[in-house]
Amino acid sequence: MMLSTLALAASLLCTAGGMVMFKRYYHSRRRSHIAYSILLFAAVPLTTFFALRSLSLGFVYMATAANHILVLGMSHIFLGERIPPRVLPGIALILAGILIYAF
Repeated sequence: MMLSTLALAASLLCTAGGMVMFKRYYHSRRRSHIAYSILLFAAVPLTTFFALRSLSLGFVYMATAANHILVLGMSHIFLGERIPPRVLPGIALILAGILIYAF
C-alpha cells in the first residue's frame, strides 16, 4: 500500500513537472526543456500502473485533480509566476472534492 501511495505521488509530480517544464520550454525554446518534459510525461503511465496495483481506480483518478494545484505551486516556485487570488476558490473546491471522496 505504501509503495502504491509513493507511486501515485511520483505520478502526480511527474505530470505536474512535465507541465512546468513545457511552460519553461515555451518561454526559453531550449530543446533540453522539451526533452525533460517528454521524459517526465513518459514516466507517468509506469508510475500510475504501480499506483493502481493496490489503490482503486476511483481514488487514483480523483487524486489527479491535485495536478492543477501542483502546477500552480510549482510554477510559482520554479518560474516565479504569480498565483492570482481569483483561483483560490477553485483550489479550495478541488481540495474539498478530493477530501470528500477520500473520506
